[in-house]
Order: sequence, then structure tokens, then C-alpha cells
Amino acid sequence: MHRPSAIILVLFAPALASAQEEGGVVTLTRAMAIQRVLDENPELRANQADVVIAQARTKQVDAAKYPSIDVTVGVASSLAARNSDPDENGVRSERASYGEFDIGQLRPAFLGRLTAIQPIHTFGKIGLREEAADAALEAARAQGRIGAADVLVQVAMLYESHLYAKDILFFVKDIKSVAGRSIEETEARLEVGAFDVTPQDLLRLKTALGAAILIENFAQAAISQTAEGLRAYLAYPPGTRIQTQEDYLDPVNDEPTALEGLIALARDQRPELVALAQGIKAYDKLADAEYADWFPNIFALGFVSGAWTPDRDQQQSRFVVDPLNHFVAGALVGAQWKIQWDTATHRAAEIRAEAFRLQQLEAWASTGLPAEVNRYHREVVRARADVEQLKITLPVTQEWVVRASADYAAGFDDSRGVTDAVAAFVTMKNNQLDAVYRLNLNLAELAKATGTLGRPQASLYPGE
Repeated sequence: MHRPSAIILVLFAPALASAQEEGGVVTLTRAMAIQRVLDENPELRANQADVVIAQARTKQVDAAKYPSIDVTVGVASSLAARNSDPDENGVRSERASYGEFDIGQLRPAFLGRLTAIQPIHTFGKIGLREEAADAALEAARAQGRIGAADVLVQVAMLYESHLYAKDILFFVKDIKSVAGRSIEETEARLEVGAFDVTPQDLLRLKTALGAAILIENFAQAAISQTAEGLRAYLAYPPGTRIQTQEDYLDPVNDEPTALEGLIALARDQRPELVALAQGIKAYDKLADAEYADWFPNIFALGFVSGAWTPDRDQQQSRFVVDPLNHFVAGALVGAQWKIQWDTATHRAAEIRAEAFRLQQLEAWASTGLPAEVNRYHREVVRARADVEQLKITLPVTQEWVVRASADYAAGFDDSRGVTDAVAAFVTMKNNQLDAVYRLNLNLAELAKATGTLGRPQASLYPGE
């Protein structure tokens, strides 16, 4: 008896604990399952942190274009200080400050300083880093799509395996019915001593029935396992029972697609290529920004400084500024260099080396992409051809089972005719389910290879 090989794959799916009876029931289609994963899967939501980090970096670079403001305020202690009265000649003189120190003359001093620096021209240090940050943000988004596609393929595998197992149960019931009737007829004929049946016929039929029950047990376990795997991937709470809207495993897409069009779609949509291209751009811009450290920063600076101490006169001299009692404002335009020998050149070279690494990976990805698309495209073509052939072969095999069962019941054939027909039917039915399973799963893989899985362009899978 040929065991359904595709269902074995579900044994490697995560979170395959038995579904609990309590909890709500959720009915899904393929499209609903995929959308739910994109919205709620914890792994994919965690990956969004990389996008948030990249967005924060773009905002940090953008903030560098605006004034940098430094504000300092404080409270200190100071001595009271008053200008002396004019002498008889009308000349004012300063009383000694610290030579006549008296703790009773201490006063609080309130100080404040505000400095604002506005970049005017940085020779690309800000603009290039802004472009690098924008490219890095796009790369992070593409990286998120890569992770999402991997998870979606696993969900597609679980969904198709679940339908595979459900479909097996339907045809195993037919096999059990045929085998059961044949066993009853054989036992009845053995009891009356019919010459055209033997105990070996009974044993052969019971063996066929036992094999069908084993497949039934396997399919029931797979249904429970895949449902629980879907629950885990779709982030439903424990106890939620998952069921599919479909009862049978049918092809999700019957429309053939030209290989050339799929390759072109992959070159445009594949997130790996987008991530590499944007990563290269980010490194190139960042290297240019590092090299720009050879040039100065042109800036405008404005400042306001003030201090006030009670019982302390403000000096009116342009040559003296009392740090504890004054108000001063000013502005200037200047240039600032920070050159550490040829460090800027070597930093730029280091970053360009990272860009070169990504360029080689991009070249390799571009070269291998058509081969990957071709692989899954050929598997889809093969599976479709198998499905069409089995539309012809399976009804023939079903007729064989019916005729063999009728001939055995009429005494025209022995039990080998029934068991051979049943075995052939099980093989052909499993081949048919396997072909549809391969078709649907390879359509999901093809959608991943073209970068459309889980996106609005997802006409390949789920095909809704």
C-alpha cells in the first residue's frame, strides 16, 4: 500500500500539539490564512523592528539639517557689588570685591546661555547620509518581505497538507466499504463451504482493510497536526480550532504563465534583489559622506548669554563682561574642519568594500534567479500535466474496482482481483492528490521566487 508521501512533510511542522476541544472555531480560506499571517504572526511583527530602527535613523539624519540648540541654565552664588559714588573730581571708582569679603554680601546668581548652530553647507555630509538612510530603510522593508515569504511558504505547506489529509479520509472510506463488503461476502461463502473462496482470500481482504485503516489513522493525525500548526503560525490563541472552507484538495490556479514573464516579474519584484540594490546604494552614499569629511562645514552660529545677581550693578564697559551680571548676544558665520590625517579616505574605502560585497551577491542572485524560477515553473507544468492525465486514469481505475468487486461477489473472480484493483485505485488516487498538492505548493514556491507571495500581485498563490 503506497503511503501518501506528501503528508509526511507535516511531521516537520512546528507546534504540532493536538488541537484542544475548547475555544472558538475559525474557518479559513488560503487568502485569509496568508493575510492573517502577514498581520498577526509574531515572528513577522518582530521583524518590523528593523524597519522601525531604519525609520528612526532617517529621522535622525533629517534632524541634522536643522539648528542644533544648546541651552545651559544654573544658579550660583555671588557677592553683592555696587559702583562707588563719584569722588570730589566726579570720578567713579570700584570698591575692592574680595578683599572686603563678608558672608552677608552673598547673593544668588542666575545664569543662562543659549547657542544655536545652523548648518549652511556641509559638502554632502548630511545630504548623502540622508540618501543612505532612505536606501537602508527600503532595504529593511525588503528584508522583512524575505522573512514573510519564508513563513508564507510554510503556511501554504500546512494548508495544502491539511486538505491532502482531509481528501484521503474521503477515499479511504470508499476503500473500507469495498473491502468490508468483500470480507462479509467471503465469510458468508466460507460458512456454506463455497468452493470458489479460500481462507487465504479472507486473509488477503482483511490485510487490505487493515492497510486502509492505517492510512486513515495517519490522515486523522495529519489533520490534527496541520490544523494546530496553522493555529500557531496564524497566532490564534490556544484552544482555537482551525478548519478550512474547502473540503477537497483542488488546484488553486489553472492559468499557465510564460516563463519569460515570470523571470521578468522576479527581476522586478524579488525582495532579495531589492534589498541588495538598496543596500549597495546605502553603502555607496555613506562612503561618499565619509569622504566628505575632507571638506569643512559652513555654519551660522547665534548665541545669547545672560546672568543676574541681586545687589550687583551691571558693567557698562565694552571691554569687561561680568560673568555674574550681564546680557550678551551675538552671531557669526564660520567654517569648521575636523581632519584626522587620511582617516576619511580609509573609512570610505572600508564602506565601499561592503558595497562591493553586496554587488557580488547581487550578481550571483541575478544569475541564479532565472534558474530558480525555471525550477518551480517546470514543477508546476509537470504537476498540471499529471493532474490532466489522472483525470483520465482515475475513473478507469474506479471502474476497475467496481467491476472487480462485482465479479468477486458473483463468483467470477477470486479476491486477488479485488485487492489488485483496490491497490491500484489507492495508488492512482494518491498520485492524483500528490499531483494537486505539488501543483499548489510549487505555485506558492513560484510566487515566492517571483517576489509576489503575500503581495497584491499574488495571482499565482493563493490564486483568489
